[in-house]
Amino acid sequence: MICHPEIRSGLLILLSCFISLSSAAQHDRPYTEVWQLKSLKKIGGHRVEVFGDPKVVKTEIGKAIKFDGIDDRLLVDYNPIGDAKEFTAEVIFKADPAYDISNQPRFIHFQDPNDTLEKRVMIELRLTPANEWYLDGYMLTDAGERTLQNKKLTHRLANGIMLL
Repeated sequence: MICHPEIRSGLLILLSCFISLSSAAQHDRPYTEVWQLKSLKKIGGHRVEVFGDPKVVKTEIGKAIKFDGIDDRLLVDYNPIGDAKEFTAEVIFKADPAYDISNQPRFIHFQDPNDTLEKRVMIELRLTPANEWYLDGYMLTDAGERTLQNKKLTHRLANGIMLL
């Protein structure tokens, strides 16, 4: 499977991606996998394919990857979710005011490129003209299709780091 934190356009800094999994066939108990996004060579111990011009930058809490919003993408040829029945993804990020560049930067996208049904898990931010954001989550699985989105639950873009 492919995991690629992806930004089609929009300015975003990703610091870490925490994925907690439970009920996976190969595990008897829950486990956590932490991907610190501070290298363009390896993430979570896995090789990274780089598209566009993302950069490693220093932040107040350590190194991070900054996407300039112009077709930047990282492709990690590994699926940390595996065949888990339940999972939680937590992401530390900083979104910049970039509505004029894009109003829907995607930063998590899990999908098997060989799956003809294109089952996938995605997390995007939706940016508003007022430089606020709201979550847009989408899953297409064997169990069905789900969208998590509330356009009225907006958050102001801040100068600091955010936890989702």
